[in-house]
Amino acid sequence: MATRSWLYRPRGKILEAMFEIIAELNRRAILSLLVSSQQSVGEIERQLSMPQPTVSKHLRVLREARSVESTVDAQRRLYRLRPEPLPEGMPGSISSVGSGPLTLHALECPTRSY
Repeated sequence: MATRSWLYRPRGKILEAMFEIIAELNRRAILSLLVSSQQSVGEIERQLSMPQPTVSKHLRVLREARSVESTVDAQRRLYRLRPEPLPEGMPGSISSVGSGPLTLHALECPTRSY
């Protein structure tokens, strides 16, 4: 799956690409954490019992998909959901979880142990 170029796909493929991104259980779990508050990589790692390289890899995919953004706070980078609407063709926005037909809570997010 080439997530880097998902924004450059034809309009009909953007929806498919976004679903490919959120279809991965770890990314859905990360998005679910970010619904309530911004988190650092270390906080996400501890809460999901996921190795740091795995968390960083999924955050990179989510950043490239423009689903999350980050800010620098001293020695750490904090990640949060982007407040902008989802790409054309997607209902609602990730930050408006629970208010539209597509919600992150509706997507089962079991945590996995490593």
